[in-house]
Formats: sequence, structure tokens, C-alpha cells
Amino acid sequence: DSKVMNTFQFAGDVIAQRGPHSIRFGAEAHHYRMDTSSGSQNGGIWNFNSLESFLQAGPSGTSLAVATPGSSNRREFRQTLLGLYAQSDLRLRTNWTLNLGLRAELVSQLRDQTGKHVFMPDPLRDTAPQTGEYLLASNPSMPTLSPRVGFRWSPGGRAATVLQAGFGIYYDHILAYTHGGRRATHPSFDVAVLPNFDSSEYFPDALAAAARFASGRARVVLMDYSGSRTPTVYRYTATVQQRLSGGWEAQLAYVGARGRSEE
Repeated sequence: DSKVMNTFQFAGDVIAQRGPHSIRFGAEAHHYRMDTSSGSQNGGIWNFNSLESFLQAGPSGTSLAVATPGSSNRREFRQTLLGLYAQSDLRLRTNWTLNLGLRAELVSQLRDQTGKHVFMPDPLRDTAPQTGEYLLASNPSMPTLSPRVGFRWSPGGRAATVLQAGFGIYYDHILAYTHGGRRATHPSFDVAVLPNFDSSEYFPDALAAAARFASGRARVVLMDYSGSRTPTVYRYTATVQQRLSGGWEAQLAYVGARGRSEE
């Protein structure tokens, strides 16, 4: 297999402080370039029913899967992610700090420079795939707003006890790497399948055997993702810290997360 992943990242932040309050905001951009291909089926995948059969070049019960001539699974995926955020730390009292933040993310539609995107709008009724871009009808990354909220509190103004809690929404965007394993798709890549035949006159010439015996082709098609929603994760934490005598400190924390992925 060949897989080359390049990521170009640009980011900038600004922080402003006024008295006990602070605000920060910034932006970042990631550009993904993933070139991938595989030759695992080009030479054929042979299966024999026994060691003896293999030594005899498969006189019976042999199976073969081989990419048909002209098949290509090379993909050149391109995608860009843009993120914007703002966060404010408000010190309401000497023992009470409130944290508020908001992040917005946008991911461009997944592009394949080789033009091999295929999909089926209705997998149950359509008989032929269509060529086009993933997520053509709608971009599931719009909108992806990620609020953040948290606080830090010392009851009674005593620094010996500190309570902290926070909540945030995060997204796992549909990026290029999620499609790298689905590059072998019809019509650019077909596989001749021979489930049970005598290969003794052809092994190891997979293409010659396929031309003579192949009874069918395996055609994999990527389904339509136009109704997809970006997977979402809700994260929340709560912590209690207690300073003890002798320089010791005790901490009790709860960390939780809940994911959601819908179509």
C-alpha cells in the first residue's frame, strides 16, 4: 500500500487582559492532502483448500480474486478545515472565576483530484452508480458551533478547597482519512471473482485464469452521504481539590463523555 498524508497548518491568536478579566480569540486553518493507492489485488489473491492442492497448483477447490485490467484505486483527496474561536475568563469575585467560550468549525467537501467519486442516491432502487462529489447535497460540517462553559470556585474564599466544572461540545469531522480504505470502487476498480475452479493450467497467471473462468465481478460502490451528520461528542468534568496539612493535596474528579453519530 502507498499512503502519503500532508497537512499544512496555519494559526494565530490574540490575548487581551484588562484587570482580572481576559479574552482571547484566534483562527486556524488545516489543509489536508492525502494520496493513496494499493496493489494488493492487482496480482491476484489465491486461496487453496489444502497444502497438497497448493503444491499441485490447485486442481480443485481453488478460489481467486484479481483486479481486472485497467482498474485503478489511486485517490488524491483534498480538504480544508477552518476554525474560529473566542474565549473569556471573567473573575466575578476573588474566589469565583467563570470561563465562557465558543468555537466554530467548517470543513470543505471532500474532493478527489482523480475524479473517481461515486455514489448511489437510492441504494435499494438504483441499478448504476453516479459520479460526483461526496456530500453534494449538503455539507454536514455546517454549522458546527462548539460552546464551552466552566467555573472555578473556592467556597468561603478559602484557597484550601477548590471546586471546578466544565462542559463542551466537540466534533469529529468526516475527513479524507475516513475514505482511504474505500478507494477500490466501481467503475474505476472491478475485481474478477472465481469461487471454485481448476487452476492447475493457469497458476500463478491470475489474469489468464480470470479471462477463462471468471463468472462474476465484485463491484464496490460508495454510498451516498448527503444525509450524514457530523459525529458529535459532549464532554463534561467536575473536580474537587482539598489542600491537606503537611503539604498534601487530595483530588476527586469525574470525567464523562457522550457521543452521537446520526444519518
